[in-house]
Amino acid sequence: ENVSLEPEDISLLDQRYLDNIVVVGDSISKGYSVYGRLNADNVLAVGSIGVRNVLETKFEYKGSSLGLLDILEKKKPKYIFVSLGMNDINIHSEEVFVENYKTLLEKIFEVSPYSKIIITAITPVTYGNSFTNNDKIDTYNETLRKMVYELNSDKVFFVNAAQYLKGDNNSLISELSSGDG
Repeated sequence: ENVSLEPEDISLLDQRYLDNIVVVGDSISKGYSVYGRLNADNVLAVGSIGVRNVLETKFEYKGSSLGLLDILEKKKPKYIFVSLGMNDINIHSEEVFVENYKTLLEKIFEVSPYSKIIITAITPVTYGNSFTNNDKIDTYNETLRKMVYELNSDKVFFVNAAQYLKGDNNSLISELSSGDG
């Protein structure tokens, strides 16, 4: 309220906001640090991981290799964006997928109880991709949305940015693809 900010103040506020975010995810999420959107210590992402094994995965953090919960306990970020699922959907049923997500959320809140968790939708794939298809991704995203709704928590949110990445054929817009689908 009634605060006058100079442009340099706004960029400092943006950086303070970004410093309070941690992204947990797979190779897609790694792009947040690779493309300089977030500091590398705020991106806990490794290729090929999923909800099923993220708690056993080690991440590089300040020169050490640590587990997710150890890092989150140290950082206690205000916001944790979880972007996982692409590497789970061909392995587990929706029911197992949701149970794994619930376990992950429970464990995160044990070490960082005041964080807000934003679960992001699984991103779409390009048309004709052989790994999976967008109808299946949409089904798992709907399962995630329902899970968050049923949790009825003021600390867990679902964001479906995937819908904005799709073209007319329900597939990832080709210009947004890194080349692997």
